[in-house]
Amino acid sequence: MLTIDIPETEDEYSLDSDGEVRKRIVLAYEEVDEDVTELEPGYFLDEKNGYFMKEAFKTKIAREGVESKNTPHGIKFFEGDKEVTLDEILEEVEIFPEEQINGNEAVTTSLVKRRAVKSKKVNIEVGKLADKTEEVEIEPGEQAEQTEEVIEGRE
Repeated sequence: MLTIDIPETEDEYSLDSDGEVRKRIVLAYEEVDEDVTELEPGYFLDEKNGYFMKEAFKTKIAREGVESKNTPHGIKFFEGDKEVTLDEILEEVEIFPEEQINGNEAVTTSLVKRRAVKSKKVNIEVGKLADKTEEVEIEPGEQAEQTEEVIEGRE
């Protein structure tokens, strides 16, 4: 005896252009909870050597030699006699360097919901004939409806 998982199906109905209701057989879905492992913000995995790393802490500070003056138009920045923008005077400075840490600090697990195909288990006896056999005659033009009926009969 073989036991296999097969996808579950359900009926779905739609209205065609002739005003007739048509039945389709589609896969059945369900929401499942799944654990997802990811890195905490501020951490990364060094892919060259496999270590978990804490990102360096950086901030921007004004360069030396820049003056600020309060003018009728607000605060202006000057480097010598030349007016400069705030972005031009700021430079990034590393406060704490990157450091290697253990994975417990860097990794977190979240529970998320995702959509998955429902399945059911079916037992198949090898070498045994089916209990029910059915002959279906298909007339030209009726193939789609007959095929749906054949599928329904096997569920």
